[in-house]
Amino acid sequence: MKEYHWLEMMENMQALRLFSSLNISRAKKNRIVSSQEIDLLSRLILSQTPLTPSDLSKAMGLKKSIISRLTEQLEMKRLLERSYDSKDKRVCRLSITQTGNQILTEIYTEYLSPVYALQRSLGDSKFSQLMSLIKEANKNSGGKL
Repeated sequence: MKEYHWLEMMENMQALRLFSSLNISRAKKNRIVSSQEIDLLSRLILSQTPLTPSDLSKAMGLKKSIISRLTEQLEMKRLLERSYDSKDKRVCRLSITQTGNQILTEIYTEYLSPVYALQRSLGDSKFSQLMSLIKEANKNSGGKL
């Protein structure tokens, strides 16, 4: 394997930073939901079944009090809804509403547009290769990239 001189490696690092800057969409300031709210809604939409606040707390690595605050805010915005277990009213399950699904779709369509553009410009084969290499690099560095 070729040993790179540190100047070459710095050029490579700058190329990676430029690539990231050009291909990752920035969040808009006046968005209706925060990044934590987007994360929570994303987990609800990807889940096969409604989740409990406890499930979300574990999955997101957040305290239950933060999950409670987030769910209250999202419920007030009508982006998620609660349902209670008929046998045990203490058990609350959360699911995304149609409005929440629509908002999330709009956000991700905007956020991922540079990645879709990259896929179109590279073509499916090269894009798949690039993504495979990125995933391999992430795995090899323990997710520290």
